[in-house]
Amino acid sequence: LKDVQGHKLAPKFASTIGFYIMGGVGGFFFNPKAKYNLKYEDGFSDTRPSKWTPLRNLHTEGQGSLSHEEFLVSNRLDTSGVKLFGQKKNGQAKTYAPIALCIPLGFGIEKAFNSEIGIKIEAGYRFTSTDYLDDASGFYASRNDLAAIHSDNTDDALLSQTMSGTQSGNIENQMFFAGSRPEISPGVTIDAPSDGNWVDTDANIQSGNYGAYGPLAYTLDQTSYERGFVRGSPKSNDSYVFINVSFYKKFSTHGKVYKSIHSKEKRRIKASF
Repeated sequence: LKDVQGHKLAPKFASTIGFYIMGGVGGFFFNPKAKYNLKYEDGFSDTRPSKWTPLRNLHTEGQGSLSHEEFLVSNRLDTSGVKLFGQKKNGQAKTYAPIALCIPLGFGIEKAFNSEIGIKIEAGYRFTSTDYLDDASGFYASRNDLAAIHSDNTDDALLSQTMSGTQSGNIENQMFFAGSRPEISPGVTIDAPSDGNWVDTDANIQSGNYGAYGPLAYTLDQTSYERGFVRGSPKSNDSYVFINVSFYKKFSTHGKVYKSIHSKEKRRIKASF
């Protein structure tokens, strides 16, 4: 900024620093991969070498499986934000597209050392139109659903089951609460739902000793990767950030180029009063 007489208003050190903001619309291609390194603790092993494996075409969340998508709806899971893909006309399962839109927003700072050399630091946040940058968005599918998607290729079926993480990992004893528990008599055993174990025994319930969790608590041995368990965060799309540091060098200035182009031109100046 300058005053009416052409004097710079900013201090000398600030006159060589510029600040700007940016925004726009963009597009990008993405291909999520994961390292194939199967090591189950139950002794299962695989002879295939460890390598980076593309995930999109494996349908690791059962994308396009009608049985999986019907399971999500019929069990009243919170599917807000979860995309149901369905199938193509030929019956093949659909999956997410490898191309998405993004909206970049950010700012930058530029420092000029002289008229030709400087440095720029820029940070830009990208809001995207997809939740599959990491191939995780919705819920775990069953191994049977994944096998059905790849029914024509046994190797892809096994690879999909492995890379999805479905029913793999450490088994943990998890607690749940039943909707109701019928009145019982001493010596009568009521099975817990889903082959679980009641936290309190029938005798304790009958005598009124419910324990810390009440009469409806039961435990079940499961992994964290059962069918219908949350695998991603479908209520918000993925995003990413770029931070760029760049140096620049101008090989010619506008003044030099202008003088070179117009060096042989003659000017006629007309005075006016």
